[in-house]
Amino acid sequence: MNLFEKDTNGYWVEIRKIIPSDTAFSDMFGTSIDLNDNFIGVTSPLKHNLSGSVYIYEISDTMLHSNFATYPVMGNAPLMLNFNDLSQGEPTSWQWDFDSDGVVDSEEQFPEYTYQFEGDFTVTLTVSNAEETSTFSKDNYISVTGGLLYGDLNQDNIVNV
Repeated sequence: MNLFEKDTNGYWVEIRKIIPSDTAFSDMFGTSIDLNDNFIGVTSPLKHNLSGSVYIYEISDTMLHSNFATYPVMGNAPLMLNFNDLSQGEPTSWQWDFDSDGVVDSEEQFPEYTYQFEGDFTVTLTVSNAEETSTFSKDNYISVTGGLLYGDLNQDNIVNV
């Protein structure tokens, strides 16, 4: 289950991912939720042979949770994107893999990355602090299409002819 809030530009961005340690897809985790100032309650109605379960999470959880967002998530190459770290738990280091190759592409908190080639790309962020490490991936999160702009002789994204 994902929690979202509107950012300063009016876009909904994911701020937290809640994953119970003991549920299966068939449990229907997140069918209904209830929020108050400090806690969120999440149901899993098909858990335990249809008797169901309720999970309670503290909203002000201080554990390390890796998370990120960017906008847009699709466009023509070259596609330059600014990534926003939305991690919780006060990380002190960041390792970004933007192109699904297992190689760290940036160690900045709010990096910029340009996709030069067409394809669908999984983005992974690993954050750490003195006590914990958390990794989060968004599969096929970035979709890059096209490539060269016809008539753009010097590839500056302006038609020259």
